[in-house]
Amino acid sequence: MERNFFEVRAEQLLERFKLREEKHHLPPSFSKGMQQKLMIILAFLIQPDLYIVDEPFVGLDPTATKVFLELLSQERQRGAGILMSTHVLDTAEKICERFVLLNGGRIIAQGNLAEIQKQCGLESSSLLECFNHLVEILK
Repeated sequence: MERNFFEVRAEQLLERFKLREEKHHLPPSFSKGMQQKLMIILAFLIQPDLYIVDEPFVGLDPTATKVFLELLSQERQRGAGILMSTHVLDTAEKICERFVLLNGGRIIAQGNLAEIQKQCGLESSSLLECFNHLVEILK
């Protein structure tokens, strides 16, 4: 019997996230990292036009983070949009094109990195440095 697209894709994703041996186990027995990987696999399995991800790095080991970022990049190349909420600004700076920085639920800066650096007057600073600078100004 020929396997369908989703079966093949699921096997590939399970292999990439090192969960192939766990495929017949129930998620409640999984660690936080394994549960996070499973949720990521489910999202990438259906390949939506828009990914909305909230704190996707929580519980992921460095290898799984690398796989996740590679998959996000492939999906962007496919044309999918990605909206990510994260406190990991160093990683966000490396993978995102535009940012909305929030502090206390209020927008304190938005734009690409160069625009945010200009808003802060910190032309060569990281996104995290810009964020910290803006938060200090607002105190």
